[in-house]
Amino acid sequence: MPFALYSGTLRVSEPFVSEDDLWDYVRHHHLCLEVIDREDLSPQIVLDPKYEIHTCALKGERPLR
Repeated sequence: MPFALYSGTLRVSEPFVSEDDLWDYVRHHHLCLEVIDREDLSPQIVLDPKYEIHTCALKGERPLR
């Protein structure tokens, strides 16, 4: 099932075949943040809290739950 990036109920990206492809889009468009929990660990990449990743239909509609 495809994945897309949403802000609330608004789809803000095209549908992607895989979640990895969507994360490539997120990183390329700087829609993520680096979080450092501990100085001795590498930073973690997290999605900007304004966005959510959801599965969607082929045409990009988010399925109803």
